[in-house]
Amino acid sequence: MNWEAIGASGDFLSAVAVVVSLVYLAIQVRQARQMFAASAQQQLTDSFQQLMRDVWSNPEVHRIWHLATTTPGKLSEPDRERFGMLLTSLFTEFSNVLQLSRINPAILENYRPGIDRMLGFPAVRAWWKSQSFTFPQDDLFHCYIDSRIQKLESEDVIPSSSLKK
Repeated sequence: MNWEAIGASGDFLSAVAVVVSLVYLAIQVRQARQMFAASAQQQLTDSFQQLMRDVWSNPEVHRIWHLATTTPGKLSEPDRERFGMLLTSLFTEFSNVLQLSRINPAILENYRPGIDRMLGFPAVRAWWKSQSFTFPQDDLFHCYIDSRIQKLESEDVIPSSSLKK
């Protein structure tokens, strides 16, 4: 065997090693991304459960939630403010879900029924209409919520006239 053949074999083996390294790196990146998504999803779930636990376990917060979702006209101004703060927290969670769904679209599918249920309450839609400016207008989340409301309206899940209240 001559030196040229040995050099060519070395170049070939180096190229194979580079390809194997790139494949290994791609697998590692994919696994890290999956682990991040799983961890972030667990944190979102824990945070959302804590928020809901606060609603159900705190009699005062539960009273405000119940009034706002059944007879919003009976809310006092301080209760309306508390309800708004609760919705700000809730919609921030939903915004985080939407951001995470860029990595794992199934996450959004899991939360969509809950988002739609919240948007079914007239008081929640009224809050969104008056407070959506707190989320950037060109933000994906802002557009998503508006599109969900339109879709629910078009499917007659929520009457379009209820949005004007």
